[in-house]
Formats: sequence, C-alpha cells, structure tokens
Amino acid sequence: MKLLTLILPCYNETKRLQKNLYKLKKMCSISSLGIIIVDDGSTDSSVELIRSLDEYRCGRLTVVKLNQRLGKAEAVRVGLLHASQTQSEYIGFYDIDFAVSFHEFLDIINHIESNDINALFGCRPLANRHWSRFTQSIIFRFLISTLLTRGAEDPQCGIKIFRNKSHIMSIFKKKFICKILFDFELIMRTVNFFSGSKIRNYKLSTWRDVSGSTLRCQMLPFIFHDLMQIFIFFMRVKLFHSVRHTLKNTT
Repeated sequence: MKLLTLILPCYNETKRLQKNLYKLKKMCSISSLGIIIVDDGSTDSSVELIRSLDEYRCGRLTVVKLNQRLGKAEAVRVGLLHASQTQSEYIGFYDIDFAVSFHEFLDIINHIESNDINALFGCRPLANRHWSRFTQSIIFRFLISTLLTRGAEDPQCGIKIFRNKSHIMSIFKKKFICKILFDFELIMRTVNFFSGSKIRNYKLSTWRDVSGSTLRCQMLPFIFHDLMQIFIFFMRVKLFHSVRHTLKNTT
C-alpha cells in the first residue's frame, strides 16, 4: 500500500516535462509514492512523452487521459476521485511545474508519515520572490483569511494533501463552481469534511517561481466571479451551521 498517491494535472506540458524529466523520474523512484498524471486533453506530445518513459511501462507512473480539455479544476477533481479509489493512506495533487525541490518533497512525505494529520496545505515563503508574485500572494492570503476563519494560509500553493478516509469522495463528487480559484473551494470543502481537525499549513523552506504558472490580468473578471461564488458558498455554509446549532439547542 502506498503512503501517498499524487495527482499531477497536465495540459500541453511537453517543453516543461522535457526540462524536468529527471525530477519526475526521481519522484517515481520513491517507493511510498504513487503518481497519476491527468492529461487535460493535451494537443501536443505530452502523453506520448510520458508513455515513453520506463517508469510508465513499469507501472510506477499512471496516465489518466481526458478526451477533451475541461480545465485544471476538473482535471484535479477527476484525478483525486481516481486516487481516492486506491489503497493509499493519503492522496493529493502537485503542480507539474515542479516548483518544490525534490529534497523538500521528501521532507513533506516524512512529515505526513510521522504526524497524525487529515490535510496538509503547502505554504510558500514570501522572501526573495518577484514583486508581482509577492503582491499576488499577499492579496490572496488576505482574501483567504477574510473569507475563511480556518484553512490554508497560502491557498494557491500547488501542493495539497488529504487523508484518504472513508467517504472522502464526497469532497470531489461535485464539480467545482470556481474554474480558476478552485483551490479556495477545495479548501472550504476539506475544512468542512474534516470539521477543521488536524489541518496543517506546511511552511516550505524553498520555492522556485516558474514562468507561466501565475494568474494573468485578463483573468481578473473570472477571478472576481470565482470570489463571489466562494463568498456565497461560505455564507450558505455559515447559515446552515447556525440553523443546525439553533435547532440542536431547542430540542
């Protein structure tokens, strides 16, 4: 049984994969780790490249191919549903930009192996980052602390891990309302599922910003839409718990 099965969402990542094949191969060499790459309808040679690897032919690497592009949110959701049906103790996802160093990734695996946790959310260091990435991180960390009283300190960090408990599929059963800020919605679902218990923010000691992995200005209208959906969802959950608490006290 694997300790952790990790989803790597992929869309037209041939160039990035070619630069990071050694990192992918090193990850595949970790015996306690299973890797599932979810291809989101790539039109380049990403799938062919992955399937040409010895790690794929030996079964240390699995590919789930979507017939058409559905977006990263759906690729992650489908992948996590797939992973939840494995025997792994933990499941999660990791951005295919490989921004976390291999040694730090080993530390994360050791951390979940030696600690009793239900969810782990990566938290990127703010020091020595480009001013645009730094500003973006500050804004979204403020928003998450405003919209959520508990959860991830850094909602957009590309590594999130969950204990593969019974019924965890309920977190991933419904499609995400948010297409861009689905991380926020996933955090809220996770916090509600585990009742806020044993959720850890793991402070990464290193982080490498990768070009092409940040939000662009033309996405702002969609980001605003997603934030409104998150706020509405949060208010509904808060109202639900308030009503349930009232009914409990009157019985």
